[in-house]
Amino acid sequence: TPLIGAELSLRHEGGKYHVGVVFEKWCDQARAPALPEARSELVPALEQLRREAPCVLILNHPYTNAVDHWADSRGRPIAEQKTHELIGSGLFDGIEVLNGTGFFHLPEGMVSHYLTARALRSVEFWKKRGGTLSTIGASDAHAVSTVGVALTRAEGVNRRSFLESIRNGGGEALPRHPNVVRGFEDAKENIYGLSVWDHNPKVLEQRSYSSKVA
Repeated sequence: TPLIGAELSLRHEGGKYHVGVVFEKWCDQARAPALPEARSELVPALEQLRREAPCVLILNHPYTNAVDHWADSRGRPIAEQKTHELIGSGLFDGIEVLNGTGFFHLPEGMVSHYLTARALRSVEFWKKRGGTLSTIGASDAHAVSTVGVALTRAEGVNRRSFLESIRNGGGEALPRHPNVVRGFEDAKENIYGLSVWDHNPKVLEQRSYSSKVA
């Protein structure tokens, strides 16, 4: 069952983040709730969405902000830490850990492994501390061929109960296409969230989330 939502581009502490919003009641364009303008500040924008109508809010492919800092050894850990804290902020119902397009089509799946494993690791960290985050698989479809490549499984008999299950932490990312299944499983097995750029164990130890976040 496809659930159509909107993806917003918002700003938070100097970084750009993409947030998915899916309203409980689907509206046509004439009756749709108001959406924040592009590049709005993230926190007030999400508060506005909650006031507009019942909805589910998802932080999409969260660590892309850190990817922007690959060439900057100082900026990347800072961007990662801000993203990790944002995931645990309580602002979101779900975190996209599986994206059906783009990230799984690069050589050796380097970016897909990095982004997916980092996101999974953060979700696990915050769930152990009482969070109720769902893991989300989304098509992010820019072409018909990628619709349904990445799915989210949750209990529900209709749109409302499905989204309620996601709000309660019952959503689970599920890959369908064989290539994406392989990439997703490889990333999950890579428990440190490493990419080919992460090769210095001492740096990784200094960057560990558990040592930075109480």
